[in-house]
Amino acid sequence: MTLIRNLIARTLPVRTGLRLILICAGIVTQPAFAADLDVTIRGIHSATGMLMIAVVNSEAAFNGEAPAVLSLLLAPREGAVSFSTDALPEGDYGIRVMHDENGNGDMDSNMVGMPTEPWGFSNNAMGSFGPPGWSDVRFTLDGSASTTIDLNR
Repeated sequence: MTLIRNLIARTLPVRTGLRLILICAGIVTQPAFAADLDVTIRGIHSATGMLMIAVVNSEAAFNGEAPAVLSLLLAPREGAVSFSTDALPEGDYGIRVMHDENGNGDMDSNMVGMPTEPWGFSNNAMGSFGPPGWSDVRFTLDGSASTTIDLNR
């Protein structure tokens, strides 16, 4: 055993050994980005403005108390638009979509707070007297997932 230790000590200087440990530690602590998510957004009635999409991974992020893990601005096309990503680790997610038809960066609403621009959520979740809850929009991304979101008016 002492012979093996001496051989290793001579062939791997301390700095190289430390570097190997740090590299291995970095590999172990990196999240696995092996999940594929395919999203189709349907019910787009105009090609004006932008589609604002937020992919969130917690109830806090869904409620706007934490940042989205992925935010996208896509040009709308009448009918449907699709996107795919492999930049997410496996886990639970939810998606919010807003079609900002007038391009002002806000979800416009009427006098009683009802949205006047198209919107949608993963699982085509609908709330009653407000947006749906996290448990309604949450889905599990495990290897791969496909979802279709129908915009509401």
